[in-house]
Amino acid sequence: MLKNKSPNPKEICRDWTSYLEGKLRRIEKDIATDETAREESRKRLKWITVDNRKIAAEELDDRKKALARAETALNEASKMCDELQAKLLDQEAFIYRKELCDFIKSRKYAIEPRQIAKALAGLPYMKSRRSAERCLSLSCSIPVMSNYRVFSFVCSRWKRRMERGDRPLVNWFKQEVISLPKWLGKGDDRQENQLRACLTQNWYFLKRAIEQVQALKHSQTPQPYFIAQQFLQNSLNPPVGTDRILADKERISE
Repeated sequence: MLKNKSPNPKEICRDWTSYLEGKLRRIEKDIATDETAREESRKRLKWITVDNRKIAAEELDDRKKALARAETALNEASKMCDELQAKLLDQEAFIYRKELCDFIKSRKYAIEPRQIAKALAGLPYMKSRRSAERCLSLSCSIPVMSNYRVFSFVCSRWKRRMERGDRPLVNWFKQEVISLPKWLGKGDDRQENQLRACLTQNWYFLKRAIEQVQALKHSQTPQPYFIAQQFLQNSLNPPVGTDRILADKERISE
């Protein structure tokens, strides 16, 4: 069997020598750096005299005073900015109210949520009428809220109530609810008419609201608003616990 070849002593000595030389160079470099730092410190210490300390203290005091003045000016400017912002919001609110009133009084456009949104979109940079005209061609993909659909149904039927002839108002409203289409759309877009579903399931509350408005002799609230308000309020939160049971019994199943 071959024996491992013993290392050459000269090679070992040469390896340790290069290592120690590298360590020595690093130590010398660190010493030079420390010497430079010490010289810089000596130069700086020479400047720390009584007179220089006094000058530095005066300079620090002046800068503190300048900072305090700047903070005071900043606070005053911020306060003025807040006051101007509040004044601007008040003036814009006044413009919004005035333009909205003018838009409603003009009766040129239908008063419904999307028309109101179009009229207010350009304010306060343009008139409500101009804003509505510029937004007239824009379409909206957001569906109309169910509460407004209920109000629109009640309002339209209330305006046509004279068409019922001799039929009682409640019965005529019931027939109008039944005549609503059960489904909307075609093909893949076909879906249940949520307005009809809401009115048929809560017919009891709509009937009560109509009867209540008929019993009112004098009311400052317009009848369609009153009917829609009472219906939505009572159907969502019945005033009596048994109302929900009665509503389930009187729901329209046609």
